[in-house]
Amino acid sequence: MSGNGFAPVRSTLRWLEERAGLGGAVAPVLDHPVPRSTASWWYVFGSATLALFVLQVATGICLALVYVPSADGAYQSLLYLNFQAPFGWFLRAMHFWGSNAMVAIMTLHMIQVFLFGAHKYPRELTWIVGVFLFLCTLGMAFTGQILRWDQDAHWGLGIDASIAGPDERTPGLMRLSMPNFLDYRAQATAFTDLAFHMYCGARFTAGSQNVDTFGLMVSGNYFTLLGVPPALGRTLVAADEITDAAPVVVVSHGFWKTRLGADPAAVGRTIQLNNSPFTV
Repeated sequence: MSGNGFAPVRSTLRWLEERAGLGGAVAPVLDHPVPRSTASWWYVFGSATLALFVLQVATGICLALVYVPSADGAYQSLLYLNFQAPFGWFLRAMHFWGSNAMVAIMTLHMIQVFLFGAHKYPRELTWIVGVFLFLCTLGMAFTGQILRWDQDAHWGLGIDASIAGPDERTPGLMRLSMPNFLDYRAQATAFTDLAFHMYCGARFTAGSQNVDTFGLMVSGNYFTLLGVPPALGRTLVAADEITDAAPVVVVSHGFWKTRLGADPAAVGRTIQLNNSPFTV
């Protein structure tokens, strides 16, 4: 192609440059002299973080086309991705490991920038923006694991929230009681429904044996709100929230197998927890 064949392209680029000024903004960056010593592996963490971010966006968009954002459909959509959708398992793996790699590489990048003094004048604002983006990355990595809506997501959220939250011994910390929660739920207008849970220890007594375990003190609508049906028996109902109601307990599958002998007749049985009777 002759030189005249590029004339329309040059005219188009010139038209864009006169109005957007992109060339004037990019040219100084491209022409800036870079010391030869920077051609090392220490300086790849920034571009590697950008590459992983593009990977997360691409795989995230693909996963969003299949993912169902609801309590009863989220985990089922993940099962579909894993076992039915073509290359769904591969996309999930790429997104999962890309998230972990992005957090790790970005952490190394921030450490490298700080140790090399690249956060000093005249790059203070660049450092502040980088710290903000780092916090956003940690936040997205944290919230992303909840989208699975499985047991790992539930317990991971509880553990991470307890780590990030204040210590229960912190002076002035208000602990929400069940009566207060019921009042808040009755007056709430911003949410369709609210549920309550609080971690608590429990001592299971079977004959002369005592076994320490842990559980949750929950509101009557807890399982209904999460969309979790029981394998046997029933879950809690609103009547179980009444102060004078008979104590009931919903046991996990593992507890049912190991402590109750996987007996279907365990539903309706009375067990001892913290020296008090509870109906399964």
